[in-house]
Amino acid sequence: MNSSNPSDAWNYIKRATFTAKGGEDSLPPLKTLNQYFASVVQSTQNTQLTVPAGCNNEDSFHFAELSTYEVNKALSSIKSTTASGHDKFPGFVLKRIAGALSPNITLIYNSTIQNNMVPSCWKMAEVRAIYKNKGSKSDPNNYRPISVLPILGRTLEKLVATQLYTYCDEHNILPPQQFGFRRYSSCEMALFAATDAWMKSVDSGSYAGAILLDLSKAFDTVPHQLLLTELHDIGCSTEVLSWFCNYLTDRSQRVITYEEITDWIMVSRGFPQGSGLSPLLFSIFVRNLPRHCTSPVFQFADDTTLAAEDPSLLVVAEKLKASFEAVKSFCDSHGLKINPEKTQLIVFKKPAKTIPMISI
Repeated sequence: MNSSNPSDAWNYIKRATFTAKGGEDSLPPLKTLNQYFASVVQSTQNTQLTVPAGCNNEDSFHFAELSTYEVNKALSSIKSTTASGHDKFPGFVLKRIAGALSPNITLIYNSTIQNNMVPSCWKMAEVRAIYKNKGSKSDPNNYRPISVLPILGRTLEKLVATQLYTYCDEHNILPPQQFGFRRYSSCEMALFAATDAWMKSVDSGSYAGAILLDLSKAFDTVPHQLLLTELHDIGCSTEVLSWFCNYLTDRSQRVITYEEITDWIMVSRGFPQGSGLSPLLFSIFVRNLPRHCTSPVFQFADDTTLAAEDPSLLVVAEKLKASFEAVKSFCDSHGLKINPEKTQLIVFKKPAKTIPMISI
């Protein structure tokens, strides 16, 4: 109650009156959660990251020097109630004195870019386990780890992501099948595009089939070295690759609740859910997935839907099978895993049409 952050007091009141949503009383033992989350984000290959070899081209992506105006605008847009990281630096303070801090913060940010080094304290994430509202609450697999990084580190990530996204947009690096985290795009647009295609197929008298793929721990299991290779392939300069190499190295996390804190554990793959860079980096990582499919694909971040249409349901099944095998091959080569338990098949048809029994 003595905290300078108003949200701390309200969180205490909610817990004291048992009105907090979700609650943490039913969580598995924190050590169990910490060990489970650690098993997901730790690579089995303990090799040091290296910057992919290559030469800079004229159109290679380079970080531009940040201006005081940009940093001041970013700090001023921080929500007063945003969660602070392990450093406990409150967002409302940064927001209130952004004008006074921005010149010095700009110097620090530009120094990290020029020296290809990210402060280690900005790579330390506090993880809160959020129940997925499915399955047993005692099973750690039914919790989503939400990482809370220091606000200054998150702000730098957003500024870097803005520059990288602009480069991707100008060079058409992200495929049109990817609707997630893109300008002038949204989940609704992905739904409109998919349902419109399926309705046209049904109206023409064809069957429309869709496989809804679920990737297990997609953001948490991306191999860092392979991600650096993908960044090299899209045209990132050696300096940018060196910055990302340092950004991905020596990351750590710990699981916390209001009453408990676990020990820090090292993170050697994936990137935190809650980072300003994670969605864009994942989109870059899987940008070539649609090229491997012979049928239409709809993507929203790590959610992927394969589609096919034909008057013959057998042809639809064969097309979907070929696309699924292509996507599985792509995922295997990129260290990603399809979760068969959550992958679903849907067939759309006119009410009068029947679904015959087929075997492939």
